[in-house]
Amino acid sequence: MNQELLKEAAGLHQEVERLEQHVGLMENEIVEMDKFHGALSSIGSPSEKNVLAPLGKGIFASAKIDSNELFVEVGAGIIVKKNPEEVKEIVESRIESLQKSKTLISQQIELKFSALQEIIQELEKQR
Repeated sequence: MNQELLKEAAGLHQEVERLEQHVGLMENEIVEMDKFHGALSSIGSPSEKNVLAPLGKGIFASAKIDSNELFVEVGAGIIVKKNPEEVKEIVESRIESLQKSKTLISQQIELKFSALQEIIQELEKQR
């Protein structure tokens, strides 16, 4: 009985750690999306037309924004034109979706942690 409970506890512990790691990644993504949302505000202002555009791998190019149109990947490699306000709505929607997912995963963590606590109590009773 103890071996089974110990295995179950170890599995729950690993699952909790994996879920906590996932929540951390989601929190980082939310922070990045918030920063991006704020940066979108500068697109419409005439004084902020020169930007550093990321090319990848930490390399940037100086770029000049000559229109208010942005290009957004909407999935499956499909890119569409959007104005900054439309992009803000997309970003807000993504942030909201991430926050809902984070809440659901946090609830799963709580349930698994409670189950782990019950197993620990059971093991302590068997000593």
